Amino acid sequence: MTTSGAPVPDGRVLDLRLLPSAGMCWGATLVGIELGWRAALWTAVGALAAAATAVVVAIAGTRRALAGVLIAALLIGAGFAVAVAARERAVAEHPLTAVASRRGHVSLTVVPVDDPRHVRSPAGDTVMVRASLRSIDARGPGRADSSSAVPW
Repeated sequence: MTTSGAPVPDGRVLDLRLLPSAGMCWGATLVGIELGWRAALWTAVGALAAAATAVVVAIAGTRRALAGVLIAALLIGAGFAVAVAARERAVAEHPLTAVASRRGHVSLTVVPVDDPRHVRSPAGDTVMVRASLRSIDARGPGRADSSSAVPW
């Protein structure tokens, strides 16, 4: 039985195999949120290239277990980077993002479709009502866009 990690005071071994994957996921998410969707895509490309290189090194090398952890972390990080890039691009290209950047205002027309429900949470009890979005009226400085139906 092989162990991976560092000994802790009570004699057990601290398993650190998921730490590289978690670090890659957090790093890819941070890059996408702070630098945008293009940077997240480049992060994914870089992680995939590094994973391909690690596979070649693993085939020729003797530390295959360590290489496996590294390859898994890089592939998981690349997946997160692609997911963050897709979400960040959707937000960047959404029509309401332009209204918000102009410090405009949006009025929504919603129609309740279900009875109110009490929801308990650590922040306190609240009431939730499911509703259907019927129209959006986006007004920014010097411009008004309105729609009788939801275009997005």
